[in-house]
Amino acid sequence: MVTDTTTDFLQAPISGLMGLAFQTIAQSQATPFWQALANGNSFTTPEMGFFLTRFNGDPNAQTLEPGGAFTLGGTNSSLFTGNIDFVNIPS
Repeated sequence: MVTDTTTDFLQAPISGLMGLAFQTIAQSQATPFWQALANGNSFTTPEMGFFLTRFNGDPNAQTLEPGGAFTLGGTNSSLFTGNIDFVNIPS
């Protein structure tokens, strides 16, 4: 949980989810935590996945289903059916 931010946090050129950019496109040029873990062989497999929630019924109601997940180092087969089409991301 964030308890303090710099005054220019929302005014800076920000894109994407904090900490999930590739190093080459990150504004800070810092190695992202997921890349450091993958480089250190901390994962069973070098994969990550997102399960995003959806709006309930009327998209104007602005109510969300509970949940959502971010999986590092593998897949959560309870969240999908069928086969995954894996695409390697170039270095």
